[in-house]
Amino acid sequence: MEKDKIRVAIMASGFGSNASALIEFSKNTLSSYEIVVCISNKENPGIKEVARRNAIPFEYCPELQDSQNQHNSVVSLHHLLQSYKIDIIALSGYLKLIPQQIIDIYKDRILNIHPSLLPKYGGKGMYGIKVHNAVLQDKNTETGATVHLVNEQYDKGKILGRRIIQINENCSPEELNEKVKKIENILYPEILHNYCKQFYSHS
Repeated sequence: MEKDKIRVAIMASGFGSNASALIEFSKNTLSSYEIVVCISNKENPGIKEVARRNAIPFEYCPELQDSQNQHNSVVSLHHLLQSYKIDIIALSGYLKLIPQQIIDIYKDRILNIHPSLLPKYGGKGMYGIKVHNAVLQDKNTETGATVHLVNEQYDKGKILGRRIIQINENCSPEELNEKVKKIENILYPEILHNYCKQFYSHS
């Protein structure tokens, strides 16, 4: 009998530009995972509409905004994840640190994607166009995207895969952003799919 697909939750703070790509890939019958819920620390982020269009439940978790009360954040998020029987979490433009207790509970089961070749241009405050500005200011000739596991530090977890692109002369941050997004939309579903297949073999 065919195994059930790995149950994945997407967590996003905004539109979650990779969320659509992850969801589209999951519709493939050969996909090893399914997206069962989208969770946000914002009440009306762009990903809410993405979830609605794809008939995926959206959950607003306001406790995640309260950095003064980690206990409430952990309890609320853990309850949500348990209620949907989540195996793996995929971050997509989620800008807050995941509480340590959640990282411990879901050890090696939280993935994220970053718009640079980590460990370069990672860390707190380095996201979106800020990353591409820094890459261009340093006159790099190449950049890319990196999928990694999440730990207690921003962008410091084990690297699962990267894709490199060349930077054209006179490329603007906005152009670079679009080029990196395109490879992210291919890389992230591919890595998540392969990682979930490995998850099968260890479960």
